[in-house]
This record gives sequence, structure tokens and C-alpha cells, in this order.
Amino acid sequence: MSDGINPIAGSQTTSQSQQPSTTQITSDATSQSGAVQASGKSSSTTKIKNLDDLKKKEPKFYEKMMEGIAMTIVNEMRDHQERLKEMMREARERAEGK
Repeated sequence: MSDGINPIAGSQTTSQSQQPSTTQITSDATSQSGAVQASGKSSSTTKIKNLDDLKKKEPKFYEKMMEGIAMTIVNEMRDHQERLKEMMREARERAEGK
């Protein structure tokens, strides 16, 4: 594959070997961007079949994923609550004749 567009990043990429990496990940490893990587001995070829499997193989990644899901739920609930408050305020104003 030559130069092409990465559909996820939406930018041009250059072709490199498409073979999967088998580098082991350690608990204190960080990526070039500084993000903390997974703590287990997984590689890019590790297959995770379900959440229990993920929890056993990569407990730190599992925890961060669950925190992300929880924060998404909390933020959506907050947005819905604000929308409901606004709707109730508007209904109260209409009932008062404003």
C-alpha cells in the first residue's frame, strides 16, 4: 500500500509494514504521546473475547474503560437534567402567562 488516506484520522499516511507488533507492554510503559499503556503482557495480536477476559488480562485498561463509560453516563444524565429543568421553567412561565 502506498501513500493513502487514513479513514479514522482523516489524514495522509505513508505505508509501513502491515505485520502486527509482538512487543510486550509493561506496567510503566508510556507511548510517544505520553499516554499510559496497558499493564499486562498483551500484544497487538492478543485476542480479547469478552469483558471478563479483558478484566483478567488488562485490569488497568479495564478500569479506565469502565471509568470512561461511567463518566459518559454521568455527563448524559447531567445534560438531560438540565434540559428537563429548562422545559419545566418554560412550562411554568407559560402557565403564569409570561
